[in-house]
Amino acid sequence: IVQLVTTLLKLLPLFLISGGGLLLGDVTSIPANNPDNESLPVLIAGLVLLAMWSFVGIENVTISADDVIEPEKTIPRALIVGCLTATVVYIIATVGVMALIPASELAVSSSPFADAAALIFGGWGGALVAVGAIISIVGALNGNILTSGMLARAIALDKLLPERFAELNANGIPAFSVILAGVLASVLVMMNYTRGLVAAFQMLILLSTLTTLLPYAMSAISALIFQRKDANAGGDMSWKGIAMAIGALVFSLFAIVGSGVEVAAYGLILLAAGLPIYYWMRHRG
Repeated sequence: IVQLVTTLLKLLPLFLISGGGLLLGDVTSIPANNPDNESLPVLIAGLVLLAMWSFVGIENVTISADDVIEPEKTIPRALIVGCLTATVVYIIATVGVMALIPASELAVSSSPFADAAALIFGGWGGALVAVGAIISIVGALNGNILTSGMLARAIALDKLLPERFAELNANGIPAFSVILAGVLASVLVMMNYTRGLVAAFQMLILLSTLTTLLPYAMSAISALIFQRKDANAGGDMSWKGIAMAIGALVFSLFAIVGSGVEVAAYGLILLAAGLPIYYWMRHRG
């Protein structure tokens, strides 16, 4: 209920601002801009990682499959509808703001939606965006806190993390996993805060997306391996599944390349930090 209510409430200011921007602004004035004069493939690769931030976490809907009614139908429907809804909302909202505020001002703005809201609604426009942002944060935390704990529990049940991560408290919540995930996330935020608020946020976006794309790529490879095993066992290969896995793998690798050297290095460090635990769990008596 909390997730549903916060999602609906945070969409309201986005639609108001985007609708106001489209009505009051000039869509034809939005310029094509390539400030660093990069080649098209390099430009797209860099933008893909930022755009992926809007969709990262959509796979979390699968983590709570045991508690979902008719998961074989509900989860694919939620994935498709959620992805399409996010796409429409982000495109409309972005175009609305860009139609209202010149690109030169947006380039130096730390709060473009608040600036757009102030132009549309006057003095209380910024307050509207602030309230919407708080609701959005609460909704995001509500979902991510749950899934971070349940994901660690699932890994522990597969014997790849200590049993403590799988333990449930009296309310059926993996409290230890939830608390540890919150502490680690807070440490990451503090480590990047010296960059400044906007730079720290962008760094965390890139890093979070990169560490998600690597499992995406491995999942695509796993899908191809399973297709091969099914064929060797006398089953039928799904050419549709193979095409989707190859497409997902190519996209993931393309986006990873666009992350840049610094982000890729941080991502490898984070992944390497888990290797000692992995080997310890696999080889302990």
